[in-house]
Amino acid sequence: ETIHGVLQNPSVPVQAKLALMAYGRLLSELGKDGDIQSLFSEFKKWQEPKPLSEVIIKILEEKVASPVLAGNLVGHLGAQPEKTAGFAEVENFVAVLGVKNLPLFIEQLRDLEDVHKRRKLCLLLTSVCKKLGSVQPLVPALADPDWFLVRNVVMILGDANFPETARLVAPAAGIRQTGRIHP
Repeated sequence: ETIHGVLQNPSVPVQAKLALMAYGRLLSELGKDGDIQSLFSEFKKWQEPKPLSEVIIKILEEKVASPVLAGNLVGHLGAQPEKTAGFAEVENFVAVLGVKNLPLFIEQLRDLEDVHKRRKLCLLLTSVCKKLGSVQPLVPALADPDWFLVRNVVMILGDANFPETARLVAPAAGIRQTGRIHP
């Protein structure tokens, strides 16, 4: 709470900068530890428009995501029914982590054996790609030797339904790009 107070009402500019650095370090440690409950608690505090919101989002994109955090988020997601506040909370948090952190979740998708958790993670990735307006981080997975991963990524791309989807999927499916449809 002390850091939040200083971030909102610093007495001098250098105090705000130091508090922000400390807060960034705290968030980074929470991410490395995979402490989703603490990060969700902090995330709720950032929902309101505040002067530091953009700075906090940048910290999240650059310092918070980790393989441990991704694994814990996927585990938590598995316990959330679809179309609930808990599921939406994970969706919104992963979207704030940004496009460059989506490969962490692709790795989780590769390792998931439970079909229900895979389905939920595919739904999450589809939703996050739509929110972020990009499917580019998924494209490298199309060349993966793991057929199940490729199948799931193709499904996500199809569900995201961006104009460039067919062009992205065609090479993975072994389809020539001639500009014509062949019977």
